Amino acid sequence: MSARKFAVMLVLGGMLTSCASTGFRYHTLLVPDSGQQQAPAAVRLRLVSLRIPAEIDTQQLVLRSGASSVDIQTGDHWAAPLTDEVRAALEDTWRRQYGIENTRVNGADDVDVARVGVEIEKLDANQSGNVVMVADWWLALGDGRSEHRIECQSTLIRSGGAGVDGVVASDQWLVQDLAKDVASVVLQSNPSAPLTCPAKS
Repeated sequence: MSARKFAVMLVLGGMLTSCASTGFRYHTLLVPDSGQQQAPAAVRLRLVSLRIPAEIDTQQLVLRSGASSVDIQTGDHWAAPLTDEVRAALEDTWRRQYGIENTRVNGADDVDVARVGVEIEKLDANQSGNVVMVADWWLALGDGRSEHRIECQSTLIRSGGAGVDGVVASDQWLVQDLAKDVASVVLQSNPSAPLTCPAKS
């Protein structure tokens, strides 16, 4: 089962539970499917690690309310744990927008698979809908003897409007922005040239 189908099932399950027994609202980082998809790229990718700060890796949305305080949104939940939401949204964006298929299984042809690790250092949202993401990530191509490896950092800012819905929209855009940064390195046209991090905007 694909990451997108799994996440959609979780969303539907959460919505049914919400209607049946609670007043919770469930949100997802997956954007609606536009029906358009890029042709498959020559390179595949495997997201080998994804880390998110423990204080925000919860089922409930967390918004900053002051310089040192946060509000836990008890009525607004992610459809899946935030780490799973981010992973599903990254993989979906790579596939649909860039044609990069994610493979989760080690194989003999791993030399052709770009290996990626992501650590989100900061995902700071407030009620105005402003969200800042700082993500460290690395990418490696090739095997141990001829491996090309690069380490980059993406600092990204989005504003999707006030309230929880605005924050969720900002989070969706930020994950797509991060996916774009990683894809720009995966798709660098000359495999023998040194890898370069995307230019900071």
